[in-house]
This record gives sequence, structure tokens and C-alpha cells, in this order.
Amino acid sequence: MDREYTLSVNGLMVLAGFNDSLVDGVFKKLLHKWTDLQKEKDRRIFVFLAAPPGAGKSTLAQFLEGLSQTTEGVTPLQAVGMDGFHYKQEYLNTHYIPGSNQLLKTIKGAPETFDCAGLREKIIESRDKDILWPVYSRILHDVEDDKLKVEGKIILLEGNYLLLNEDPWTSLHELCDDTLFINADPDILKKRLVERKANNPGTDLEKATEHFMKVDRVNGLRVINNSMIYENFPFVDKRADKTDSYRGLCVCYGLMRVLCIGNHFFNREKDSLIDALAALFHLIDHTAFYYNVSAITDNAAIMLKL
Repeated sequence: MDREYTLSVNGLMVLAGFNDSLVDGVFKKLLHKWTDLQKEKDRRIFVFLAAPPGAGKSTLAQFLEGLSQTTEGVTPLQAVGMDGFHYKQEYLNTHYIPGSNQLLKTIKGAPETFDCAGLREKIIESRDKDILWPVYSRILHDVEDDKLKVEGKIILLEGNYLLLNEDPWTSLHELCDDTLFINADPDILKKRLVERKANNPGTDLEKATEHFMKVDRVNGLRVINNSMIYENFPFVDKRADKTDSYRGLCVCYGLMRVLCIGNHFFNREKDSLIDALAALFHLIDHTAFYYNVSAITDNAAIMLKL
């Protein structure tokens, strides 16, 4: 059964729905896990919540903060966003994308437009004392310094690029005590982000769609296809031998053929095929794909003999 919750997210009131089984079976267990972890380490801990733009990470972070305050036996957490570490608008207006003559303001929201070094310094400084953090004002569309006091025993830090496997973002990974990653259907993300952008004054649907294709879509795919979550994939196993690898390669070829034929049959855009192939390559590279394929084919052969 879904229940609706009214949450304040980035200064806006949002109506969000969560299934009871998800709340009880997943979210509350996470809260107990983080409570135990904080007590074990006997210091402030940081949990990184990352997701592509539009996946609902800010909404989830606010929901978990509220849930932690009403769940018996857990330590209340504080949800904090990394948006306060955008470079200030003045900086974006006067500095260029590395290796380009294009101003940073044209890709505002991309990893290059954030002060990752400043965020790292604040996390380190916050580990043993309460300090003020910057916030991003949705009214001013700019950063305001020293507006949020970080004081919780458990800090749920949310942001798109916290788990990005790119320099300088990888320097943050050693500072987190646990991680949470949200994935989402790219079509759903497009709908949400275009609608959100179109609600801004002076932005129509055409401009919002153009911005999505040039900025949000690129950032989203960058997060989905290149995040730390793949390095911690739960099925990593390097037991495959040459026979396993050969079988896996044959299956990989078959899957690629299916993807290509399916993409052609449904007349999907070329980008959708590229996205699907990228996801397949990540699956192969970061799991025991070849070993598991070999095990499945062996079992299938046994079943056929029976």
C-alpha cells in the first residue's frame, strides 16, 4: 500500500508516495544499520546518497530524515545537499570549460561546475565538530555561504556526483562510511526534468527540452554509467577460465545482436542503442558475467539430458 507524504524539498512542497513494504523492509533497516554504524565508530558518520538528476534523491533524503525522527530505536539523521558547493554564478560567468572557449555557465549543473575540493574540506572539518555549510538558493539561483549548521550524528549527504569515478570526485570516496545509489529509467528522468525546467519563468517546453538534451541528459548518463556503485557490484567474481570466457563472449555477441535487432525493429533512436550497449558492457565488466553464463549453460545442458 502506498502512502503519501508532504515534504519540503529545496524550498518547495512536494507530495511523495512510498510503499509500506519499502519503508518497513528497506528504509527502516537502513536507518538501523546507520545507527549501529555510528555507535560502532563513535563519531559523526557520512552516508553518500547519489543519483542521476531527476531520480528523486533530494525527496528521498528528506523522507529518510523525517522517518529517522519517528522510528523507535534509531539515531535521527540530518539530510544535507551538496548543491551549496556549486561555484558561485560570478565564477561560472567568467571561467571557461577546461580546454574550451565555452563559459562554465552554459553547463551549470555539470561536475565541472562544482567545488569538489571545497566539499572535501568541509566534510573533513565536519567529522569532529559542528560547522556551517553553504546552501544553494533556488530563489537567487546562487550559493549562499554559512547558512546550514551541520550537527547531526549521521549526515545523509545527497548529490549527483558523490560516487562519480572521475577525478577529483574519487577523492571523496574515502570520506564516506556508507553509500546509497538510486538508478532510474532515462525516459522517466527526461519527463521529470523537462517539466521541472519548463516551470521556471521564461522557459518554455522547447527550451526545457533543449536544455535537457544538452546538459541534464549528458550529466545523467555520466552518473549512471560511471559511478562507484559498479566497483562494489555484489556479484563480482573472477573465477572464469578460458572456457567460461569463450561461452560468455558468445552470449555477449548474442545479446548485442538482440539489442541491435530490437532497436531497429522498434525504430528507437541511435542513442537508446548506445545506452543499452553501455549498460551491457558495465554488466560484463563489473560482474562474474562469464562465470555465471558458463554455470547457466552447464545446468541447461544437464536439464536437457534429463
